[in-house]
Amino acid sequence: MDNKIEFVKERIRTWLVDERFSPEEIKDDHSFYIFKINVYGTIMFVGHSTQFTDSISASASFDLTGEKDQRLLASMDERRRAEFVRDLAITMLSNNAIWYHLIRPSPPKEMRSFELASRRIYYDTLTKEKLMNAILDVRNASGIFTCLFERYAQGVFPRQEIRAPSFIG
Repeated sequence: MDNKIEFVKERIRTWLVDERFSPEEIKDDHSFYIFKINVYGTIMFVGHSTQFTDSISASASFDLTGEKDQRLLASMDERRRAEFVRDLAITMLSNNAIWYHLIRPSPPKEMRSFELASRRIYYDTLTKEKLMNAILDVRNASGIFTCLFERYAQGVFPRQEIRAPSFIG
């Protein structure tokens, strides 16, 4: 591996350890390196694809094959699924921090996974701040997916009203 790539890899590992994201290196034939990290309960990845020689990105992938997710999807008629996919696309495309998002394999009909990634961070501009911002941008965008997903599947699970005390005098 190129010395510069190895240097950046170790710098990123150090930053991820400093932030207590518990980096675990994963082997992948299409990457120079990938770190699996746990960001406040969300499993994410920081990696350097062999397709791009001088940049890294943060990403996340969510499996929608579980019983609850499939029940939520089944509760949406074709129109609601199409609206969900459209609104998600508008939201993700308008977020300048997100490079791409994908629903696989054939939305809106069949949805089995959701993937998203941050914009690339080039080696010559890489700082800890940029990396942490990219990681948190992806985590926040994944929360948008969850909110929209539940919104379009409304009525499947009864909502409980939670009454909180007022903190206004």
